[in-house]
Amino acid sequence: MVIGAQGLKKKLQSGMDNDRIGFSEFFRRFGTDFMTARYTENDAEERVFFLGEATKIVAANMPKMKVSELMAKSESTGTIYSLTRIKERIIKMKREAA
Repeated sequence: MVIGAQGLKKKLQSGMDNDRIGFSEFFRRFGTDFMTARYTENDAEERVFFLGEATKIVAANMPKMKVSELMAKSESTGTIYSLTRIKERIIKMKREAA
């Protein structure tokens, strides 16, 4: 099973379809199943899990801050918490504090 974004899925399928070297070995080792790493807002169970993981990341890096506070200070839209945006915001805040 491979976990990644739609672009990765497309690139891997393209490499396999075009008989590029190494892609058949990749699929032999990891399989042909794809899974996205991002939840949809309609899936409440995934959202709860993802929010829990985001909370752990923020707690480990910024102990005095809540995820909602961190995300309020970022350019994130809606209720989807992107791990990439959380990482970028933590790095930016640590640089500002230094």
